[in-house]
Formats: sequence, structure tokens, C-alpha cells
Amino acid sequence: MKLYKSLFRLDYPLSYSLVDRLGNHLEFLMDNSLNNKAFQNIGGELKLGGNHTCYHYGSVKEDNFRTVLNPTTFNSSIEHYEGLNLKELHNHKTIKLCGKLLEEKEVLGKESKYKRIGLRTWIIVENPLFTKDKILNYVCQSNKESSLLLGNTFSKIKDIMVTYELEGEQGTSARVSYGPYYNEEKEKYFTLKRKEDLNINISEALIFDIDIWDNMVKVPEFDLSSFCRFKIIEVETIVDKICKRLIKELS
Repeated sequence: MKLYKSLFRLDYPLSYSLVDRLGNHLEFLMDNSLNNKAFQNIGGELKLGGNHTCYHYGSVKEDNFRTVLNPTTFNSSIEHYEGLNLKELHNHKTIKLCGKLLEEKEVLGKESKYKRIGLRTWIIVENPLFTKDKILNYVCQSNKESSLLLGNTFSKIKDIMVTYELEGEQGTSARVSYGPYYNEEKEKYFTLKRKEDLNINISEALIFDIDIWDNMVKVPEFDLSSFCRFKIIEVETIVDKICKRLIKELS
């Protein structure tokens, strides 16, 4: 299994004081990335008026990233075009830089809690059994009644995605989706690089879209790198269990 896209997101109560600090935060991101040779093609933009927002973007090795900060959310999307080992995400230069901003700057000022802290991951698993037709047929057979109902309305089911909404203890929630992946879909998932430059050539596989988040987390207790490390363990466990079950059913 390889990680091909990741997105962390922090949501917090509307902070008007953050508007005055957006320029300083963008300057911090720009200075720290321009002074680090790991970052390339760096750019930044500050948009004022309406929803005041700063953008920071560029690349780290083969990965492209885009970071967004405004008065209600802070998020960063990273596309891993060569596939990343899941256990390496928490050490990614983009994660480290965003974590440094949270640690050294008062992003929220006097706010004591984040409303929501989430990590969303897109993972592709290659296996000879994970073809589009096999996965599609298996899911349709497992949900025969719904498949027949839809089949009576439309002549063909072209694609499918299974989604579970989950809720755990202590304010943790998750959304787990999986389904077939094929090369023609890459433009749907990867948007930070021009389609003619996308060099991901995976003909058929199984893709997971997993979003895990915690609610109302105290700011002083939060560390972005540690959060990603712990959440990736949960993600890896989910993917492993589903893949083992599918391999057994499709064999």
C-alpha cells in the first residue's frame, strides 16, 4: 500500500484577530521554505476581502503541496506522485513546516481549542486480484438488492465506491471509502499538477479515501507531526483489514 495524497485540516472558531496576522504567517511559511533546499518552486499569495486567505505552494522532491490559511481553517494538501510509505508522512517537510508555524506562532491567538482536527488520506493498493471488474462485481453481489434496483433504472453500473461513516470514543470520527482505481481516474484525484505532467501509471488497483478527525482538541496539547503519526497507524490498520478480506473473497 502506498500513500498518494494526504490532507490535514484544522477548523477553529472564526478568528478576526487572525486576519491581522495572515501576512506574518505567510511570511513565516515563505521564509522557512525558501531557506530550505528541500522546497522548490515556492510561491505565496495573500487575498484580502471576502474570506481573507493566504496560500503557500510548491514542491518537495516529487511531491506538490498547497497550504491554505484563513480565519476559520488551516489545511495543507500534498500529492505524492511516486507513492509514499505511510509511516513517512509525519516527517514530510510540508507537515514539519506547518507544525512549526503552529508551534512558533499564535495562529489562533487566545483560542484554547480547535473545533476539528482531521487527516484525510488517499491510498492505492496494487494486487492482481484488484481489477475494476472484480471489485465492481464483488461489491454489486454483496449489495445485490440495491444493484438490481439501480440496474432496472440504468443499463450499466460503471463505477462504485463503498463508504462507511464511523464514530468512536472521545470525539473521534471517520469516513472510510474504497473502490476500484484505474489510470483514467488520475485527473480526478490529482489536481496540483497539470494533467499532461501526471506520470502516475497504475492501470488497475484498489483506492481508499479515509478521513479521520477529532473534535474539540486543546491547542496546547496538539502536535501536528505526532497527530499524523498516530492517525496513520489507524489508517494502515483499516486498509490492511479490508484488503485481507477482499483478497480472501476474490481468490
